[in-house]
Amino acid sequence: YTSKPMITLSMLSPPPNPLIALSPTLLICPPSGTQRFLLSTGHRTSKVTHIVPSPPDLAGVNGLILTKSGTSPEGSITLLDETGYTKKYLGVSRPYSFRPQFTTNVEGASEPVTIPLHQPVSCELTIIPLSDPAPLDPSTPPPPKKQRVSSAGNPEPRSKLIRIEGSTPGTFDRKAALSLGVPVGPLFGKLVKGETIVTPSGEEVKPSQCMGEPGVWRVAVAYVESENDFERLPKSQTWDFVYFQSTQAVLESQSFKGWWSSLKRSNPKCHLIKCDSSKPRDGYVSNSSAKLAYKLSLISPNHFRVPYCVDNCFKEIDYRLTPVNKKGLLKSDENSNMYGLTSEDRAEVKEDLAKRGLEKFLQTKEEEDKNEDVSVSIVEEEIVFLGTGSSIPSKHRNVTSTWIKYGSNSLLLDCGENSVTQLKCLFSNDEDYRDALFSIKFVWVSHPHADHLLGLNEFVMERRRLGGSSEKVFIIAPETVLPSVRFFVGEEVGVVMLDCREFLDGIPDVRLASEFKSLGITKFHSLHVEHCRGSFGVVLECSHWGTVAFSGDCRPCRKFLNFKADILIHEATFEDDLQEEAIVKKHSTITEAVTIGRGMQCSYIILSHFSQRYPGMPRGVPKDSNVIVAWDWMRLTSSTMESATRLGGVMEAMFEEEDKEGNEVCEGEDEIGGRKVKDIMKEPGGFAVKDIMKE
Repeated sequence: YTSKPMITLSMLSPPPNPLIALSPTLLICPPSGTQRFLLSTGHRTSKVTHIVPSPPDLAGVNGLILTKSGTSPEGSITLLDETGYTKKYLGVSRPYSFRPQFTTNVEGASEPVTIPLHQPVSCELTIIPLSDPAPLDPSTPPPPKKQRVSSAGNPEPRSKLIRIEGSTPGTFDRKAALSLGVPVGPLFGKLVKGETIVTPSGEEVKPSQCMGEPGVWRVAVAYVESENDFERLPKSQTWDFVYFQSTQAVLESQSFKGWWSSLKRSNPKCHLIKCDSSKPRDGYVSNSSAKLAYKLSLISPNHFRVPYCVDNCFKEIDYRLTPVNKKGLLKSDENSNMYGLTSEDRAEVKEDLAKRGLEKFLQTKEEEDKNEDVSVSIVEEEIVFLGTGSSIPSKHRNVTSTWIKYGSNSLLLDCGENSVTQLKCLFSNDEDYRDALFSIKFVWVSHPHADHLLGLNEFVMERRRLGGSSEKVFIIAPETVLPSVRFFVGEEVGVVMLDCREFLDGIPDVRLASEFKSLGITKFHSLHVEHCRGSFGVVLECSHWGTVAFSGDCRPCRKFLNFKADILIHEATFEDDLQEEAIVKKHSTITEAVTIGRGMQCSYIILSHFSQRYPGMPRGVPKDSNVIVAWDWMRLTSSTMESATRLGGVMEAMFEEEDKEGNEVCEGEDEIGGRKVKDIMKEPGGFAVKDIMKE
């Protein structure tokens, strides 16, 4: 009858700016890519009840809210932020993040906030500002709708200390309970859980009457910008664990060393993890994604390269807080969650391919090293898929983004959460990565859904971090997206924001046409498509590639048939047997996407944006044709396009088990709001006409 739930504080992702989790319910400063971190480490988004955001990087928070609202439509989540930045950001992102029945609370935490962990354990969290942020000015009028250059943005919040204190019940005292008239049985268990009970004789017994002294634990998470912030940092606390993030200069300063020495005198057993926030953020790949990337590189090295960062291995760091008599770091062998790829993982992948009869694809170590040594930067024309999944990220597919290189310039078609990190994984040094990032002259956002635009925040932050905020880039997005873009773009005068509607008849004016031409774009047409309000496809002409069409999310659109294209990148969210669901959710099936491409007389049709229910090779893709199935980190050049159309058969053999697993995991996804798609299809109206192509 002893209640000893294990509570751990975990670093679930590599530094800097790691995701920190306490139990299953509290996340601290979740960065972009948080959903994939949680998937990779087995943590469930549905269990999260409280988040301490880390403005201005709020894409991870927004993605979590949307995913949780999808699994618990009438649920809630609480964001703890003192600055007001988070609340204002949620306001401007409302067009693509608002869910009417889901409640998002934004509260301060200057006074302790109680957060339930494992029953009966809870903790109290307090946020202590260490410096005063400049106030947001709500009176600043919004810029005119036609203003193309970004307006002045909001100041970033500053240093803070997050203090967390909790306790766990002591050991149950059986003799004390019996002396109080509590019979052996279920009432013992209720007392252990913290419930007050009534004995058979009618006497009330409280847990405190028969439980030993509770165990107490204390944690601090500090984000410090300068040495001046030490004035407000407590100098004598009995903390068990401290995570301290700051610049290298602060971490090496006498102020930090003196503060830490003072803490150690208060509690010699206090454990410190410090993180240099000025260090460039390395690329990272979860273990499952790294295995897939390696497997694909063995199957077809001309189309896949192993991201350089697969050798950046990182194990989840866990500090056990309870039971209090077992406090301390868990041993590395107690935790198998890992980022990166080990030599054992490589051997496992090769063994798996051999079992599937794919031995002929195995290469020698010298051949592998040669393939992994090829840099993406040496290719002047290339299409690289940074994300090929829909709705939410999965282990194998990130959400949508496509990077098209043409000469010294490039563009992004959609920019889902974590797209920039996916890009960084392609480069072995910061110089090449910086060149790639600033080669992006256009970012096209097809519609106001979060899985297509949350990466814009990270894109802007990386430009700022690398000192290129004056470099010109055009962000072309629907009208409802532009306010949130303007909010986090801030003072970056190089960012030019344009409305997709301005391009319905092509490039709107001679001056802009001349500027686009100097950047390699000679034609640019947007098209209204049927998906949600403010959804657009695009047909553009650029050097090296000719005419490229991109569907965004949509039902098949006849307007595309007014154009001929060399390449069509079209969403294919569903296999053909889910056409009813495709109609209701306003997406396309594989055959519908291929039909549009053939109507445009495309040389190549590339399918992407697959439902995450298909972790492997989607079924029904035409073989021996001009159709290519996109995968994360797939790289296509004009010389490898044709061979990419012949990958279907081997992919089916390689992903046979994953396909079965995906169908089991996604069973029941044919419901919308609790109603069967087939029932919705029976209703009068457009949905009842199954085979119609919307204008």
